[in-house]
Amino acid sequence: MKRQWRNHTKRRSLMSVLLVVLLASNIFILVLTSFIWLPVMHRQLQTSSEERIQEMMLQTVSHVESQMEAMIHTLHTAGSMLQMENLSGEEQVRLLRNIRKNDPGVLAMALFDTQGNAILDTEGGIRLNPEEIRTAEWFRKALEGDGVVTRFSRPHVQNVFQAHRSYVITLSELISYQHNGEAHSGVMLMDISYMPFANTINTMTLNGKGYFYILNEEDELITHPNLLLLDNGLAVEELDAVKKQVVGTTHDYEGSQKRLLSVSVIGQTRWRLVGVTYSEDAMTMDRNLVKSFLTILLICGTISTLTGAVIVRLILRPLHDLEESVHAVTLDTDASVPETGLREIYAVGVALNHLLERIQRLMEQIQEEQEKKRRLEFHALEAQINPHFLYNTLDSIIWMEEQGKSKDAITMVGALARLFRISISRGFSMITIREEMEYVQNYVIIQKMRFADRFLCFFDIEPEAGKMMMPKLIIQPIVENAITHAIDEYGDEPLHIYISARIQGEDVVLSVRDDGVGIPEEKLATILASEPAERGIGLKNVSERILLNFGPSYGVTITSEEDVGTQVEIRMPVMRQEQ
Repeated sequence: MKRQWRNHTKRRSLMSVLLVVLLASNIFILVLTSFIWLPVMHRQLQTSSEERIQEMMLQTVSHVESQMEAMIHTLHTAGSMLQMENLSGEEQVRLLRNIRKNDPGVLAMALFDTQGNAILDTEGGIRLNPEEIRTAEWFRKALEGDGVVTRFSRPHVQNVFQAHRSYVITLSELISYQHNGEAHSGVMLMDISYMPFANTINTMTLNGKGYFYILNEEDELITHPNLLLLDNGLAVEELDAVKKQVVGTTHDYEGSQKRLLSVSVIGQTRWRLVGVTYSEDAMTMDRNLVKSFLTILLICGTISTLTGAVIVRLILRPLHDLEESVHAVTLDTDASVPETGLREIYAVGVALNHLLERIQRLMEQIQEEQEKKRRLEFHALEAQINPHFLYNTLDSIIWMEEQGKSKDAITMVGALARLFRISISRGFSMITIREEMEYVQNYVIIQKMRFADRFLCFFDIEPEAGKMMMPKLIIQPIVENAITHAIDEYGDEPLHIYISARIQGEDVVLSVRDDGVGIPEEKLATILASEPAERGIGLKNVSERILLNFGPSYGVTITSEEDVGTQVEIRMPVMRQEQ
């Protein structure tokens, strides 16, 4: 016991174990949470970033389309005024100049016939001759549009008007107009200032270094934050991925940096708006988020560990006292443990004291049951060597010898010898069912010598059931009761006794059935509670031995009907010899 106690004291303390568990659990929660939530947050951040880009793309496209529609509306307004009849050329020029003054974005307006000849202009002079006008791209595309589509040029330095050399975007469209009272077709030109239009796009930014730019239908840059640098060859904008993606999202690389490209089409112009964002901007946000998240987790883990240590400290002292008391109980079962401490520890102390009391009662009960079992088995063995039974058997043997029935006498002596050999069974209280049936067969042989043909006995033993173990001297008392009480003294027919053994699931069922006089109902109700009338074993002895060996789920069942017969059924668990 001392050695066990020394080994016990060498074990880790509860304090250290709980602190290690708390620390390990906090680390586990930290790691698990990181693995679960960080990817989720990354996806949410990425989704949020993409949604923000799409929202800004829609806003920018909407804004650019509004600007384009305003330009087209101004051009259409000017064209409709030129269709008015009875207006002189001077009046038409004056109307165009008023439109230009009312719209700060419009720099100049002019009207040309289909041969490139200038009809009207707001600046008082055209720099190009008709041949140069006819070969200009804006003029040719306007004629091809047949008045249906308004054409937008890429940004360029204005070279049509003599008055200025501004950086402009040229709108052109085939219209109808009145000149000298006649209707004609011509090309309307309107130059708008590039810088206000471009600044609207260039000042709009996305995450981090993100930006917007616009491409025309020939994939030429219309606006870009670094357009001047690009035009002078001092910077490069990769357009390969955008050229392959008409609309939607794609990506490319600027050196080693991955870029997300979002492409939308601007109505009326066939231009495309491209939004550029860098993956490293999202990664920077991710890293900041991870740092904040881990810091919060570490703070929570530290607070949790310290709180756990305080709680363990509060609990440890009462538990230590309880441990000492339990050790004392292992040395003295009559001792008790203190019922103190917190509610849970107090409940443990109360439960332990109840358990100790129950253990003490169970030990006393076990001692009583063992003593009772020993008495029952001794009584069963004593009954088998009943002097009265032995005297009658020996007297029958002497009578057979005197009558010259030596063979019958030898049979009875052999049966008696086997009877006692099996009943002793080398001191074992458990024998196989086959051995128990052999005992009963020898008993039946002896009784048939005495009762002649007054009864017949039949055995039906399943081979597998015969290998099972059972308490000895169980079946013989039941057969003896049948021979003693079931034979009809006034009848001519012999008593039939049927003995069987079979396996049902996890149980062994033994049955002794006869077709004798039966048992009265009032006696049947109390037969298992009564002591045997003589020195025989009796059914009560058999029933109590079954209950003591196997518990209340097993035992003896008796069914009987007067003048029909009686059946005694014994149910036991399957128990093999190796058990």
